[in-house]
Amino acid sequence: MPHLVTATARVAAIHNGVAEVHFDTASACGTCGAQSVCGSGRARSMRIPVAANVQSGDCISLQIPESELHLGAILAYLLPAVTTLLGGVMLASGGDALAALGATLGLGFGLICLRLLARSRPGNGIQIRPSDFSQGETQ
Repeated sequence: MPHLVTATARVAAIHNGVAEVHFDTASACGTCGAQSVCGSGRARSMRIPVAANVQSGDCISLQIPESELHLGAILAYLLPAVTTLLGGVMLASGGDALAALGATLGLGFGLICLRLLARSRPGNGIQIRPSDFSQGETQ
């Protein structure tokens, strides 16, 4: 059985089968002096497709296999970096200006590829389950 990474969130609104969920922040994040740098103290939200039985205000648990999370992180960081380097190297023989243009085009290409990959894999293995916490409780 794969290891799952779990996050608890509350459904804020649902429109056409897509829910906007707000993630709970750890209580320690409110007192940390570095929260302005890491962003963990701020409310985080995302939009995800949900089943018909999920309602606004529900507390849900989002689970993703650790391998999917790692693959997503590797793609998100390495693909644009590699395409930027390849673009710069491919046009480097034409001078610095062309190398910079190639790097910019390579970055754009990498970001477009990421967007296409994200659209081809909706949900990316995220499983949505009712949370163990009731609506009145917080983590």
